[in-house]
Amino acid sequence: MMLVRCRIGPSPLDGLGVRAEEPIAAAQPAWRLNPELDRLIVPAAISTLPGAQQEFLNRYAYLNPRPMRFQPQG
Repeated sequence: MMLVRCRIGPSPLDGLGVRAEEPIAAAQPAWRLNPELDRLIVPAAISTLPGAQQEFLNRYAYLNPRPMRFQPQG
């Protein structure tokens, strides 16, 4: 979940991007995992999805280089 005011819009780098609508200080968190809004997907599971879903995730998802241990709260 984004922790700063932001918007999604056109990007000169890759067509679509997220832009902060307020200054972000050095070391200020801009995002935090929120299990009610964010989705964790095991990288191996991506190859089991239909092609269009794989393409979407490969383009727009964030691959965390450090695997996370996440326990859903229920």
